[in-house]
Order: sequence, then structure tokens, then C-alpha cells
Amino acid sequence: MKILDNIKQNREVWHSLRKHKITSSNVATICGLNPFKSEFELWCEWTDKKQDSFAGNAYTDLGQALEPVVAKWYGERHNVEVVEANALYQDEEYPFLLATPDYLLPDGSPLEIKTGSYRQSQKWELGKAPTEYLLQVQLQLRVLDKSDGVLTAYLGDLEHLPEVPVRYNSELFDLILERAQGFMEKVIKDIPPDPRPSDHQLLSRAMPRHEGEVLTLEGEKNESALIAINRLKTIHGLEKDLRAKLSAYEDQRKGLENQIKLLLGTASTGILLDGREINVKRVNVKEQMRKAYSFERLTY
Repeated sequence: MKILDNIKQNREVWHSLRKHKITSSNVATICGLNPFKSEFELWCEWTDKKQDSFAGNAYTDLGQALEPVVAKWYGERHNVEVVEANALYQDEEYPFLLATPDYLLPDGSPLEIKTGSYRQSQKWELGKAPTEYLLQVQLQLRVLDKSDGVLTAYLGDLEHLPEVPVRYNSELFDLILERAQGFMEKVIKDIPPDPRPSDHQLLSRAMPRHEGEVLTLEGEKNESALIAINRLKTIHGLEKDLRAKLSAYEDQRKGLENQIKLLLGTASTGILLDGREINVKRVNVKEQMRKAYSFERLTY
């Protein structure tokens, strides 16, 4: 069901309608499959613990500029008319699910367009596409009530324009729906999802520590803390063993390097009988001031 047309001229309305809704842009995030944003970060934005400061960059600007060109190429290759969607759609059964497809094929099914560099080509090989994009199209198919869609991309090579057909999968949608409902419940009840390891700085900003405040952990919190502490102790033990082994290997490496340097004498290059070269080069490192920073240390 279309709820807003001509979104390019109604960006403010589009943003307001999308607020606190599961969209095809954030579905991979709530499923924990967005490599650039965690579920915890999105939760912080929805609960006003963090502002979404991403306003685009040169890569997103280039992607937006190339989308019409890629759509035109797709239409010419398949001799079909491709039209820009430029609209916001809402699922009739679950109003909190929204989608804004890039383009529409003649039967109204979505054509999702991605751009990137050649370094991303391996993710599109053998008819595959990044999982986060497949989830995006799955939600679009559900909202548009279509059975099939297409993912295509320009990855810096005109000779290789991957096209990945995507078929609606009701079982996959059920999993998406479960994650979406669970995420929204966490927002309503102010229960944070598990953060990623990379969320440590965000966690400190979103939940500033109050010096002197004491909390007695009870029930599930107590059980979770005990499990985490026991696991941490195991990991620290493993790390200690690995550091000891690494230190021994480093000593061996330095000793062997010193042997070779001694054999070279004052020469900077040595030639082995099989033709291989050994080079010793002096590297001068300039002393640099490190930027001051703070972090939280956990003791137990």
C-alpha cells in the first residue's frame, strides 16, 4: 500500500513517516547482519541515547548519481521499462513495516540497485549477493506483495554487472518479523540488545558511568553476569597461554634475524646461491604525539 508519493519533494514527511519503523534500509541491522551498524547502535538512536549523525559521504553521493544510469542499463539489456519508485510503501498487515524501492519493473516488482568498487565483486560472484541486500529486497517483496525481485549492481566494471534474482520466502519473512517485533519491544521497554565488540565507545557514551553508584545484581542480571565473568576468566587464561607462546616465537624470530644480520656483516643486501635476496633496511620512525583518550576498565 503506497502511503507517500513523490518522496524526493517530500523528504521531511518521508523521514517523519519512517521514524521508529522497520524499513528495508534497517532490516539487516535489526537482524544483526549490517556490517556498518549494530542493532545496539540503532536501539540507541531510537531511544534518543544517540543521534544518527551519518549524513552521507562521497560513496553514497556517487551511488545516488549512478543509480539512474544502472537502471537505464538494466532496462536496455532486458528490453523492459524501468521506472523510479519515488514512493513510500507500507505493509497492510504489519503497518510498522515500510519500504522505499529504488526502481520498479513493469509488473511492479522491485529492482534494487547497489554500487561499489571492484573489491566488492567477490561478494557477488556465482549469482550471490551480500546478505544485507537480500534481506532488504525480501522486505520490499513483502510490503509490495510481489513474489520476485532483482538485485543488480555496478562495481566498477561495465563488462560485469551482476544480477541476482530474489524470490519471496515466507519462512525467511517470519524470521525477519520475529526480529522486528523483538527489536521494537526492546525499544518500548528500554531493554538494550547485546552490543557488538566494536560498540564499546558507544556504550560508554550512551550509558555514562556514575561514580559511587552501586547496583546489586539480582535474578537474570546476576545469572548473566556470573556466566560472563566465568567466560572472561577462561578467555584470560587462554590469552595468557597464547601470549607466552607468542613471546617465545618472537624471541626465536629475533634470534634468527640477528644471525642473518651477523652473516651479512656491513652489507645491506645478501644473495643466496638459489638467487634469493636478503635485504636489511634502516627505518627511521618519527616520534609523534598520541591523542589523549579515556576508556573503561572492568575488574572482577
